[in-house]
Amino acid sequence: MEVHAELPLKLVIRDAATEWQLSFAKEAAVVVLRIGGVSGQATDDGLVLRALTEQALEEAIVAVSSKFPSAVPGRPEVVYLNEPELLEPYARVSVAPVADDCLGDVLLDLGHRRALIEKLIPGDTGKRIEAEVPLVEMFGYKATLGSLSRGRASFILSFSRYVPVHPPHLPPAMRA
Repeated sequence: MEVHAELPLKLVIRDAATEWQLSFAKEAAVVVLRIGGVSGQATDDGLVLRALTEQALEEAIVAVSSKFPSAVPGRPEVVYLNEPELLEPYARVSVAPVADDCLGDVLLDLGHRRALIEKLIPGDTGKRIEAEVPLVEMFGYKATLGSLSRGRASFILSFSRYVPVHPPHLPPAMRA
């Protein structure tokens, strides 16, 4: 299988109505071509989607499901690299505008997500937080940020790099 290091989220969609997953996947892959930030590969197991963000995966799932109502998405997973040590994907995140009254809560939440805060940039409507964070820690961040900022802040995520995983942060399936 082709490695998409810059698209470290993976999800497989299967068609519950057929045993012939490769045929379904080839047709579904055409639907995904129109969606930016997502790649699709037809396999015997179904359509393998790769993306950077949950939102991109959700857009692809909606597009495929609208054309193939019996399509069933699997659970998204973060793809780690194994060369010669285990590497996890990190993303750059920019969060703005963050009002002063919720800045502490947003920074604390990012800290719990193992973010490395790089800059706090003042602006007219609040501060912008620039950070780098393990991608696996960003699942569910949209809802959390909306709650912490009372719906006023948003974020932009972009792939940064792969970083060696330290033992306390190994995925559960890889712990001895």
